[in-house]
Amino acid sequence: MTNRPVARLTDARHPVTAYLAMHISLISDAEDGQALYLRTSHATGYLQALYDTHQIGEDAVERLRHLIEWTRNNRAQKLAGLPVHPWPGSPI
Repeated sequence: MTNRPVARLTDARHPVTAYLAMHISLISDAEDGQALYLRTSHATGYLQALYDTHQIGEDAVERLRHLIEWTRNNRAQKLAGLPVHPWPGSPI
């Protein structure tokens, strides 16, 4: 069982945030630090573009930004051979 969150199912199915959900998923599959950096940059850039064009609100931006950072930090720790942290509130 994985403790890695996936963007909410509604995010993955919603036409506005589906592309962002794909980028968040790609972060967790990064094979090295450079890929991790690029995928995180793409996800945060697209998130900012969604906000700038008023397609998502501030609450969604904060939630998704936190998800991107959490996914990036856990993937970096896994690549370094360190233990990963469970998503806050998830059963272990």
